[in-house]
Amino acid sequence: MQTSIILTALEDILREQKTEFTATAYFSALLSILNQYISPDEIINKDLAAGVVYLLDLVTPFTPEALLRAKFVQILTHLAPAITNPSAEAPILKSSIGCLETLLLFQDGAAWQIPQGQIGPKRAVAALLNLGLDPRPKVRKRALEAITQVLQNPPPSPSLDHPATEMCAERSLQVLVELAKNTPKNAQHDPKTIHALQLVRAVAAARGWPSRRIETLCEVLLNIARSSNELMTMASLDVFEVIFESLKDEMTSAKLPTILEVCTTEELF
Repeated sequence: MQTSIILTALEDILREQKTEFTATAYFSALLSILNQYISPDEIINKDLAAGVVYLLDLVTPFTPEALLRAKFVQILTHLAPAITNPSAEAPILKSSIGCLETLLLFQDGAAWQIPQGQIGPKRAVAALLNLGLDPRPKVRKRALEAITQVLQNPPPSPSLDHPATEMCAERSLQVLVELAKNTPKNAQHDPKTIHALQLVRAVAAARGWPSRRIETLCEVLLNIARSSNELMTMASLDVFEVIFESLKDEMTSAKLPTILEVCTTEELF
């Protein structure tokens, strides 16, 4: 209902301005009213904010890439409260994730060089990593899909890896290691560890796992696999499966000896 109201109001404005109903026009109009419902500190009107972000998610993929690059800082600044506010509900989070995914896919190599401490693509990826651990299944699933999609599509460069692959691997592995320290060896189920394993899987599924972190990852996965809880064991082995599937070309297959050495040393197989 709110979405229809917003869309009607936008089209009335575009008619008054004698502007064609193009994706660029909708995008610009939605962006201009977004701050009416989301302030830097809070979501002012949850229903209307969710409607605006939902429409923004729909139209962003059809917006010119140059405009998305030029407006990246503005969009991320407006969306930040919807992503980080504790009161943010699943619908606006899922739409915000969709917007971020599209924006990140269109950023060039120069944008990816901006440090994470500044407003840029890496800060947006950091937000996706946090949402990839969200306790709400639909939010978590959407964030994991976005992470994999972004990492699978690096900007043109000599490197085969995405500029954010290393930070994603580092952050997801750090979370998993911290949780694995307290992983129960009995049949107790640990949802947080499962979520961390799913995040690691999403990163690994994109373009494989960074070579210099593969040994540590294998060790922690084997430790978790020893749990007598079937879900914990299956989740850790599922990550192994994704890693092995990524070893298809000559460059990535160089990781295989390290993986096998860790596995045989730990005596799981």
